[in-house]
Amino acid sequence: MAHINRYMGKDGVSYRVRVFLGSDKNGKQIVKSRTYKAKDLTHSTAAAMLSEVEKKAEAWEAELKRRPVKTGERADKAMLNSFVPEWQDWLIARSRANIISESTVAYYKRDYKNYCSSYFENYTVEGVTHAVAKKFISDMRTGVGFKRTYSPKSTSHALTAINSLFAFLIDEKQLITANPFAGMTIPRDKSKGKKRRTKSLTQEEFYALMKALDSEYDGK
Repeated sequence: MAHINRYMGKDGVSYRVRVFLGSDKNGKQIVKSRTYKAKDLTHSTAAAMLSEVEKKAEAWEAELKRRPVKTGERADKAMLNSFVPEWQDWLIARSRANIISESTVAYYKRDYKNYCSSYFENYTVEGVTHAVAKKFISDMRTGVGFKRTYSPKSTSHALTAINSLFAFLIDEKQLITANPFAGMTIPRDKSKGKKRRTKSLTQEEFYALMKALDSEYDGK
């Protein structure tokens, strides 16, 4: 069961949750910790806040224990999708802190589920290389691995969502140091955005056209 400690910090009351996940191969205890600030919680009374934190801690502990690799894991073994629940919690916390909007959180969650979740279900974090990221964008545009092809707009939405996930893995989890999707561009439809070229008539075609128009005007 998760351990919860309530303490007063510089930002007010906070709750530190610790989950114990056994020991590693060297006998060292594996502990995962997370902090919830009272100002980010839904409830306002001490009892209600503690109950809310307990529910969050229980769900988080269950999620951690479902992971293929426990804490202390390396990025080459940690499954990418196993971090999605924590990423979504991080997004919600940023929304409550007015860093991003609630609608942005909803869009990121929707777009990752619709475009990314199934595609990356068998990928570890380190397995998503720059080449894989590039292929993902290409596959969205061509429909390979998907049930349909996607427009540049939909591909852009997917790219924004997964960029946010990797920002979380880098900045919050410190699991990796580089985003494989950084600097990635989306190929546009070559048929769109092209200016139509006007065909110029040759001198012979021009005179033939004028003759046809004169004949039609004269009723001939």
